[in-house]
Amino acid sequence: MSKKSEKKFELVIDEQTQEPKPWSPSYPGELPPIPMSPEEIERAEAEKLALLSTLPIEPRAGERPTPVVEIAIEEPVSVVEPIIAPEPGELEAAKGRVAKLLADQKYENETREIRQKAELAEALKEQGRLEQQTVIAVDADTSRRLREAISSIKESKAGDAVLAARADAGTERQEALKRRAAHALGLAAQMRQLLKEFDKEFGVGLEAVRGLTRDELLLGVPNVGRQAEMALALYGDIQRALTSLDESRAALDRMLQTDSVMATDHEYGICGGFEKEITTLVEQAKAGWSNEQERQFVTCVKRLAQANPDAITTLQLLVRGISGRVAQLKAMQSTVNVEPIAFDRKLPTPDHVAVEKFIWEGDGAQVGRPPRADDWSPFGEVR
Repeated sequence: MSKKSEKKFELVIDEQTQEPKPWSPSYPGELPPIPMSPEEIERAEAEKLALLSTLPIEPRAGERPTPVVEIAIEEPVSVVEPIIAPEPGELEAAKGRVAKLLADQKYENETREIRQKAELAEALKEQGRLEQQTVIAVDADTSRRLREAISSIKESKAGDAVLAARADAGTERQEALKRRAAHALGLAAQMRQLLKEFDKEFGVGLEAVRGLTRDELLLGVPNVGRQAEMALALYGDIQRALTSLDESRAALDRMLQTDSVMATDHEYGICGGFEKEITTLVEQAKAGWSNEQERQFVTCVKRLAQANPDAITTLQLLVRGISGRVAQLKAMQSTVNVEPIAFDRKLPTPDHVAVEKFIWEGDGAQVGRPPRADDWSPFGEVR
C-alpha cells in the first residue's frame, strides 16, 4: 500500500513597507529623539560604558560585574596646512589699503558732519524767521482787535447803561438802608425832644441838689443812733443817684450827637455819634457796599435804638428817688439837733493787731477803746 503524499507548508513572508508611527511624548516635557546614524549610536554607547567604568559602583550580591571593554576611539586627524610666507610688498599693500579706507571714512564723516551742521543752521534760521513772522502777525492781529474793541466800547451804549444801572442800584441800596434805619432815627429825634422836656422840668431842681454840700443836707438831722445812720444812708443814696443820672445823661448825649463820631477802642469801633455814622454809610452806599460797612451799619442802628423812651423813664425814676431821699432828710431835720454828726469808724482788722483810735460822740461815748464788729457801718464810705 503506497504511502500517502505528505502535505508541505511553506512560510511566505509578505514584505510590506511598514511606515513608522509619528512620535508623541509619553510625559509632559519629553523631547523628541535625535536622529543618529549607527556609527554615532555605537560611539555614544562606548562613551557611556567608559564613563560607567570610572564610577565606584560596587556589584550587588550574586551579581557578576560587567567586564570593562576598552573601545578604541578613533580621533579625526587634523591636517595642518603649510605656512607660506607672504610675497614682498604684499603686507605694505594691505596696510596701505587699510590706511586709505580709514582716511576715506574720516573724510566722509567730517564731510557728513559739516553738511548736517550747515543744514541744521539753515533750518534754525528758517524756524526763527517763521517764529518772528508769527509773532508779528499775532501782535498785528492783537493790536487790530484792541482797536476794534476800543472803537466798539466808544460806540457802544452799554457803559452808559451799566452806569445808569449801577446808579439805580446805589439809589435803591440807599433807600433800603434808610428804611432799615428809619425806626432808630425816629427814636433818636423823639429822644432829643424828650431830653429837652426833661431838662426843662427837672434841670433847675437837680442843679439845686448838686449845689448842696454834705453839711447842708445833714444839717439838723439826728446825730446819734439809728436816725443818724439812716440820714447818712439817705445822703449816700442821693450821691449815687446823681452819679448814675449824670452818667446816663452823658451816654445819651454821646449817642444822640450829630456833629461828629466818637471813636473808641471797643470792639464796636465808636461810642457816640451813631446818627452821623449812619448818614455817612448811607452816602457811601451809592458806590458800593461791603461786609465791613454792613457790620458797622448794623452796630450803629442797634446802638442808636438803645436811646429810647425807656431811658427817659430810667432818668425819671432816678429823679424820683433823689426827690424822695431829699424829702426824707427834710423831714428828719429839727432845731433840737444842733450837734453835727461825727461818725468816723472803720471795719476792724481780722487779727485785731492794728488797733485804730476813733471818735464816738454821743451817749455811751468811749474814747480810745478797741473797735468791735458792731461799730462798722456800710454808710461810712459816703461821708
